[in-house]
Amino acid sequence: MRRLGFIYLWLVISMMTLPVLGASTFCNPLNIDYRFATTPGPSHRTAADPVIVTYLGDYYLFASKSGGYWWSSDFQNWHFVEPKTNIEIEKYAPAVMVTGDTMVYTPSQLGDLSVSTDPKRGQWQRIGHPWEQPQRRSGLCVCFGQL
Repeated sequence: MRRLGFIYLWLVISMMTLPVLGASTFCNPLNIDYRFATTPGPSHRTAADPVIVTYLGDYYLFASKSGGYWWSSDFQNWHFVEPKTNIEIEKYAPAVMVTGDTMVYTPSQLGDLSVSTDPKRGQWQRIGHPWEQPQRRSGLCVCFGQL
């Protein structure tokens, strides 16, 4: 009986250590190279307030104060993009949406809207606050707070 228990324990441990090939599930956190917190206090890694959108068949992951964002075609291999133009990437809680062939980005801290048709290369155009020139927004409604 004792030997049977040992064999059972060995089988369980062996099965737990086998590599999983062709896994179709993902873990949190994802295996991305996110940076250390820039806030005072103990040093820790951070990628708070994540949001993922799909754009032209790829996934785009944005997180607070990350110095950029990531894209992936398979949700496993992520590529970091540092924006080449001035968008408010260092503010908290990004909001991102796709409308047509355009990705729209704004932080939650009453920031400017930025748009891109080439986010893989980090090309963005900052178009200002959503309430400054509503005729340029063509139906885009931006709300802050709770509805």
